[in-house]
Amino acid sequence: DAKARVNLLLIFIRALAAEVPGKAVLALSFDTPTAKDESPAKNDGALSGVEVGKGRQGKAIWFRKGKKKPGGNQRSSGSYVQRDWDRQVPLFAQGMVLAGDTLLVAGPPDIMDEEYTFERIMAEDKEVDRVLKSQDEALKGAAGGKLLSVSVSSGDQNEELKLDALPVWDGMAVADGSLFVATKDGKVQRFGRK
Repeated sequence: DAKARVNLLLIFIRALAAEVPGKAVLALSFDTPTAKDESPAKNDGALSGVEVGKGRQGKAIWFRKGKKKPGGNQRSSGSYVQRDWDRQVPLFAQGMVLAGDTLLVAGPPDIMDEEYTFERIMAEDKEVDRVLKSQDEALKGAAGGKLLSVSVSSGDQNEELKLDALPVWDGMAVADGSLFVATKDGKVQRFGRK
């Protein structure tokens, strides 16, 4: 979800350009609630659950305050994906492994609310710089990492452990009742049976 939000922000920034250069890979005007690419590449996308309204210059996508309520069958309109559950996790997943009914996820902590932060940026609130800096430092490993266990059947978070270092990308494995996590400080941590 975080990657999709970053991609949407990049699309938004690209849309602020007054003209569409001939070599643009993606250009969106947001004059309608669609993701019709106006560049020669024609990389059309699909938007759902968004509103278009008056922006500073022309029209813009509206980012509303508030978050989705956890749980339930929250399906995007027009989506063919059937979810059993939908939850926000307080980290950026860099590694996942399935062990029975438990999904183990590890990565740097997600410490900011992207929509609220974007609103503060647009309001030119200089305090948001501190939040952005903290999130950037967390992504680089300053806050260590998090390891979560989530029930596959219900989506409930069961456990949360702090890791001293970030996990390496896809650096998790389950074997013989233990979880092994390779971290960026060159260590492999074992959780579970001795």
